[in-house]
Amino acid sequence: KKTPVAIITCAFAFTIFSQTVPANAQHLAPGRLDQSSPPLAVSANRQQKDDFIVPSRPTVSEPANIQRVGVLQLEFGLDAEFDAKEFRNQQTTPLELRFAALSRLLFSFQLETVKSQVDRTGGRTTGVGDAIVGLQVVAFKKAGYPTFAFAYHSKLPTASKEKNLGSGRVDHK
Repeated sequence: KKTPVAIITCAFAFTIFSQTVPANAQHLAPGRLDQSSPPLAVSANRQQKDDFIVPSRPTVSEPANIQRVGVLQLEFGLDAEFDAKEFRNQQTTPLELRFAALSRLLFSFQLETVKSQVDRTGGRTTGVGDAIVGLQVVAFKKAGYPTFAFAYHSKLPTASKEKNLGSGRVDHK
């Protein structure tokens, strides 16, 4: 009953946030956010331009490299699973905010804004999923070598245990 409101709210928030960042944001000059350089320009600052945004795949992988310091990165997606042990199918829409506080320190917050699943009997349950807060520290970063980082994430039980959308407990990874 509250699902349409949650979906409309998420769609509205996504629309607002997506319009505040220029489409060519990763090609912006490091010093000036209001002037962009041509996409194929080669300069001594190319590494800084490439590090402006570092895309990841929420719930799938997390890169050891982080974006430029001070950048708040928003990622939104769709995750669909079929024929699991607990349910017939499940769809989630993870929204992740990643903030690079320092060149080697990243804070993240992820929320399954909408989680919908069909159980083995065919009954659909929909609601808000769990929230995950975390941090990542880059331990080793040197040009020409793989980057090595440590990450810690804690799942906060925001999903409904009664609806079987979450475990109802805090988890760590």
